Amino acid sequence: MQHLLNCIFVVATPADAAALRKLPGVKAVTRLRQYRRADQLSMSNVSGANGAWAASPIGGETNAGAGIKIGMIDTGIDQTNPAFQDPTLTPPSGYPICDVRPSDCPTLPSQCAYTNNKIIVARSYVCEIVYADVTNAADLAAQSRPDDLSARDLVGHGTGTASVAAECR
Repeated sequence: MQHLLNCIFVVATPADAAALRKLPGVKAVTRLRQYRRADQLSMSNVSGANGAWAASPIGGETNAGAGIKIGMIDTGIDQTNPAFQDPTLTPPSGYPICDVRPSDCPTLPSQCAYTNNKIIVARSYVCEIVYADVTNAADLAAQSRPDDLSARDLVGHGTGTASVAAECR
């Protein structure tokens, strides 16, 4: 959590939480609540999940997911992954979207190479991060620049998470 928030998670009794609040530098101690969705696909109703696909609003199992677009912001995409291969799909009108270039990275090559009939948008936000105004010129880590500014997934995480979502269609 240190990159998103400066925080830690602890298991504490109410008395321990009260003691934590009194420590120097502690801004807040908040109870983390657990939420569970109460829909037909919740864990309490997993046995009925197959029946949910037949529900009239979904249009049956063969139409489940039709017309749905899923957006993922992650480490990139490997469009050659088998999860993204479906020759029966046709991109919607106006797609692919892949040549949006931020003003601070006008030489970024086309990202269309990372799209196909299932991946209909590919965009890299790396330029916007690495070419942001660096205030500490002495910080060598802040001056570092990646070799690849594209939407290509060099780590596998983005491809993995997107493939889970893509397999649903």
